[in-house]
Amino acid sequence: MEAVHQSRQCLIIAVDDVDATYTTLQEKGVETINAPHDLTGWGVRCFHLHDPDGNHIEIDKEIGP
Repeated sequence: MEAVHQSRQCLIIAVDDVDATYTTLQEKGVETINAPHDLTGWGVRCFHLHDPDGNHIEIDKEIGP
């Protein structure tokens, strides 16, 4: 099992369409940590990536409870 690194900080960017944003970034060659998924406990659909400096970024949209 791969170790999971928990960042102390995360920049969260809200978008209108998580899946479309993911597709656009993939087409531009951006590597992501995971694909879009729902975090129902948090009420968001999101995916994650690191910027070139290693900062953790979450792209999300609220989906409600």
